[in-house]
Amino acid sequence: MTATPVAQYNPNPKWPGGYVQVLRDQGIEEGNIPYFLRWIRGFFAENRGRQRRDLGRKEIESYLSCYNRGRW
Repeated sequence: MTATPVAQYNPNPKWPGGYVQVLRDQGIEEGNIPYFLRWIRGFFAENRGRQRRDLGRKEIESYLSCYNRGRW
C-alpha cells in the first residue's frame, strides 16, 4: 500500500502559517483552524525530537487514539 499525500509536500513549512495555508487549501473552515492547530502542536509535542518526515500514519493514528481515549 502506498501513501497518497493530501497536500503538496513541503519539507520546510513555516509554522504555523504554512500549516494554516494547507488547512485552508483543504477546505477547512476558518473557525475550525485553531482546533486543527492545537492537534498539530500536540502531535509534534508528543513526537519531540523526531524528524517530521519520519512521522506518518502510524504515529498520527496512535496520537489520535490516545487523544480520543482522554489521555490528554
